[in-house]
Amino acid sequence: MLSIAICDDDSFESVLITTYIREYRKKRTNIDISYQSFDSPQKLCECLDSGITFDIYLLDIIMPGMDGLEVGSKIRSVDKNGVIIYLTSSREYALDAYKVYAFQY
Repeated sequence: MLSIAICDDDSFESVLITTYIREYRKKRTNIDISYQSFDSPQKLCECLDSGITFDIYLLDIIMPGMDGLEVGSKIRSVDKNGVIIYLTSSREYALDAYKVYAFQY
């Protein structure tokens, strides 16, 4: 099973991302895909603290309280293998994203 975490405080973006995942899942019936959406970085961190990790993390970079880079650092502290992908329109954090070994920005 391929597990995906989506973390974006913008509900429109979150729905759009989940729609893309559903469409992909329809086309790739040979891959078992699950996903969980988080509307705040704190909720994703609580999940990580409880021992739940994901194969792929789709993260927004600019969120209230805790930015995506901080979330990426938290992910790396508990999950060295998960793929981190930042989905954002902001270019200013691109180089910093690779400090947490982001796969894509």
